[in-house]
Amino acid sequence: MSKKDIFWNIAGSVIFALSSMLFTVATNRLMGNTIGGVFFFGMSTLGQQLLNISYLGMRPLQITDVKKTYLFGEYVFLRIIGCLISLGFGLIFLAFRQYQPIDFWVICLTMTYKIFDGFADVYECEFQRKGFLFLTGQSNAFRTLFAISIYLIVLWTSKNILLACVCLNVAAIVSIWLFNVLPLRQISLSEENKENRLKKENLESDENHDLQLIQSREKFDLAYCIKIFKQSFSLFAGGFLEIYLFSASRYAVEIQAEKALYGDYATLFMPTSVINLVTAFLVRPYISVFAQYWKDGQKREFQRSVLRLCMIIFSCGILAILLSVTLGVQVLGWIYHKNLNQYILVLLWIILGGIVNAFNTIFYYALVAREKQRNILIVYLLVFLFSLVLCPFGVQFYGLVGAAFSHFLLMFILCITFLILIFC
Repeated sequence: MSKKDIFWNIAGSVIFALSSMLFTVATNRLMGNTIGGVFFFGMSTLGQQLLNISYLGMRPLQITDVKKTYLFGEYVFLRIIGCLISLGFGLIFLAFRQYQPIDFWVICLTMTYKIFDGFADVYECEFQRKGFLFLTGQSNAFRTLFAISIYLIVLWTSKNILLACVCLNVAAIVSIWLFNVLPLRQISLSEENKENRLKKENLESDENHDLQLIQSREKFDLAYCIKIFKQSFSLFAGGFLEIYLFSASRYAVEIQAEKALYGDYATLFMPTSVINLVTAFLVRPYISVFAQYWKDGQKREFQRSVLRLCMIIFSCGILAILLSVTLGVQVLGWIYHKNLNQYILVLLWIILGGIVNAFNTIFYYALVAREKQRNILIVYLLVFLFSLVLCPFGVQFYGLVGAAFSHFLLMFILCITFLILIFC
């Protein structure tokens, strides 16, 4: 990766990860903690779950498909299907929950915004597949900043949460056109011009021969879409369960506790959500590195790459723990305008769970590189079944402390299991 790729990937990752915090802080300050908690649930809990559904598990496949086995149009078609499925799941969830009208529409509009993020991702994967990783970072950064700016301006001037959420979705559509569709169109035109020039010159070099092979199939084929889905299904199911497990304690609190209490838990959960998103985006570029090492039989290099990333996470984790113990609740209380002093233990368990989950992200992509999707799915299913008992029990008998410890315990079980799969 070039310095430009690294810079924009980090910038885009950090901005995207911090966006949920900025959205929630602004909503809490301008609309109150109750609406802020509802907004956070729609954006970062349910919305993040639906975002993962919209991927249909095909993100790693698209990024590593450098030989262009499948056409971009086929990936787009499947991503549209994924977005519609995620929207359907979201509406079904809302239909079974008795929300007040304003809460219903806030959750509906925020989850729709996250689904638009899911559609934009298919373009960002294509940038990376074509060798323009920096454009992926730029898209994440510019789309997020554009949407946040529109939302904050409308919310600040109107104090109308529904109007702000509607404008947020409009901004998402506009930003996809500006920062995804148009740049990819320029790249495609440049590649087409290059191909036409080579044909005119009638070159018979190996490079030209390879180019013709790559471009040999140009028509959309539904059969190939089915192949993509079949290859990605295990990752799709595993990814869905992964996000659910990460958010299981939040679902338990949202269902069993009062809105204000969920707002407090959402506030305390925000740092680990940021850790999770930043880690995911920083690790994703290493998918192809892991896969190449394993394909070439370089097992030691593969394990060293995994351990190197783990050491980075471990160092950052120690710092996060120290900050959470000494300044965590004070800083979060100041940002969100709340008194959170009684929640130091809750925050500590949540941060520990977030750090362990950062390791899980590394191990997950390492296992994907080794094509152990079925093993991942089995592990997620078993831990999912355990979570159905653990999280409600923790919240019912121990409140937010029980929810936070349940989160940590689920992440720890996943971590130990993934370690066994990688190094055995």
